[in-house]
Amino acid sequence: MSIRRLSWPRRGASLLLAFLVLLIIYYLNQMGLKLNFEPHAYFPDPVLGQYIRSNFPLPQKASPTVKIVHFMHKSYLVLPDHRRFLSSWRKVYPSYDLYFWTDADIERLVTTRYPELRNFYEKRLGNPLERSDVARVLILHAFGGWYADLDAGSQVNAENITERHSLIVPLEPFLHAMIPFNRRRLVNNAIMYSTPGHPFWMFLISRIAHRILALPNTPRKKISAVENTGPLIMTLAMEQFAAAHAASCGDLRDGLGRVFGCPYILASDR
Repeated sequence: MSIRRLSWPRRGASLLLAFLVLLIIYYLNQMGLKLNFEPHAYFPDPVLGQYIRSNFPLPQKASPTVKIVHFMHKSYLVLPDHRRFLSSWRKVYPSYDLYFWTDADIERLVTTRYPELRNFYEKRLGNPLERSDVARVLILHAFGGWYADLDAGSQVNAENITERHSLIVPLEPFLHAMIPFNRRRLVNNAIMYSTPGHPFWMFLISRIAHRILALPNTPRKKISAVENTGPLIMTLAMEQFAAAHAASCGDLRDGLGRVFGCPYILASDR
């Protein structure tokens, strides 16, 4: 059996074309041009905005950096590949407390700190990924600090940023957001920072609950978590929260973070 291979000129032309396409997309992104890829565009809603400002007001006082890093897994047994990522946080933040949450720990947190959400968490969230997305939100709301997925390491100490911001959420790389989800901006919930009690988290929980309770109470595929509890619903909630507090925080497209209580949206390369 013979295997046909592209000749070098044809292969080179294909690679050059792919590179040019990526370069054009990158250039448009850097220029800040509005690409028509967002199903839920950044539109302020006056009624929703008033509801958010009344029920989820911004923190008014600055607070010191919370020196905690949270991780989650179903048990204390982690893959060998994850150990180097865990070690990177200890290396970059040697004085921080590292908390490792198991499923049993999170169930206790929900029962003791958020009993009103216990039935929702245990019976309405349709799979482990949905529960994981909600758990990290409750952990940050309850204790603050950094949350990191087990495959997300730390390279640079960010205390110069956490001293100035109460909520830090990075964006997904542009291509990660555009190709699978048709969005120009998509927040990333794999690494996040917060002070305890930041109101955005409870607003996000309200958005998640509103969506989940409208769905049939049946098992769902894991991939549905992206839309129901993960980056897609979180991006929509951030857009709504940002629009409501635009007078204090500025424009979401500029990263917000004008005052301490505002969310700060980091570019993916940071």
